[in-house]
Amino acid sequence: MALTDDTVDKLSYQIALMRDLAQGKRNVEYSIADKGKLKTYRLQVVGEEKIKTAIGKLLTVKLIRNGSNPKRFSYLWCAPSLHYLPVKIEHHEPNDDVVEVNIQSAKFMLNQ
Repeated sequence: MALTDDTVDKLSYQIALMRDLAQGKRNVEYSIADKGKLKTYRLQVVGEEKIKTAIGKLLTVKLIRNGSNPKRFSYLWCAPSLHYLPVKIEHHEPNDDVVEVNIQSAKFMLNQ
């Protein structure tokens, strides 16, 4: 598979998203290497939302990621107070299955 300099994987794109949101970007696009194929993830900010989590109430930036199938999409809630870490992810499948991931704890180890 031919990769470009900006290709990321399904996990590291979340780090790139955190960086881009911190830089004020509202609509982002990533080239994702996934199972031998290149995919494009496009995310756009749809608003701000305060959500209750296991670590307390957090103000978040809510994003949506749509694919080629309009019935398959994901929402991500990223907390500015946690360097835009995704604290909730909700993925919807065309058969109405929903997978939800929620933060349980966070610990940042910053170099000083």
